[in-house]
Amino acid sequence: MQRAALEFVEKVDALTSADAVMDQFGAALRMRGIEYYVFGFVAFPTETFADVTLASRLPAGLADAYHERDLVHHDPALRHAQRTALPFRWLKEAPYDPDAEPRAQEVVNFMRDFGLVDGMVFPFTTIASRLGQVWLGGPPLDLPKRELPPLHMMAFYAFDRVLQIKGVETQAIITLTPREREALVLNADGKTADEIGEALNVSERTVRAYHEQARRKLGAGNLSQAVAMAMRQRMI
Repeated sequence: MQRAALEFVEKVDALTSADAVMDQFGAALRMRGIEYYVFGFVAFPTETFADVTLASRLPAGLADAYHERDLVHHDPALRHAQRTALPFRWLKEAPYDPDAEPRAQEVVNFMRDFGLVDGMVFPFTTIASRLGQVWLGGPPLDLPKRELPPLHMMAFYAFDRVLQIKGVETQAIITLTPREREALVLNADGKTADEIGEALNVSERTVRAYHEQARRKLGAGNLSQAVAMAMRQRMI
């Protein structure tokens, strides 16, 4: 799975249109039984769903109806994306009170009407610290936990590539030390912190320190995002 993610990154890097990136990402998702997905930002109070959507592949009629009903400001998944940097299952792990929040329940019912009952959200901090997110979903997912880090990497890289194609730069130039780069490269190759420590002849604790230093420098929410961002900027 990790190797497939790296091959995906190489393919996406050569693409020159947002549609091509979305199609490539969609092909990777369909292999995992996922049909629908959206790239966008978490909306500010004055923004609509149309304002914050970069690209999407959704059931016919969903985007227009979601926009017309102004559901973007009541979606529990998008709200939860502002509280965590980690991937989460939308609806299952995006808390809301159906009695106190009838419009949040309206979002849930609306999505189910279109056959969207399960999925993932990958939050990303991007341009000027604005929050972006990749949402994907459909019928109930059978997604092993081991597949989440590489899928997270693919989601971030595809999202970032769409921004780049549209002329929006997401990160300033950052410098990583040689050891920080080596630690990221070995992580991208699927190595554990313990295995990386053996390869670099350092302790597992030191490896985790390299990863944390790189993550902070890059402004990434987690290690998977740090790897993707370093690859995006040709650091590794």
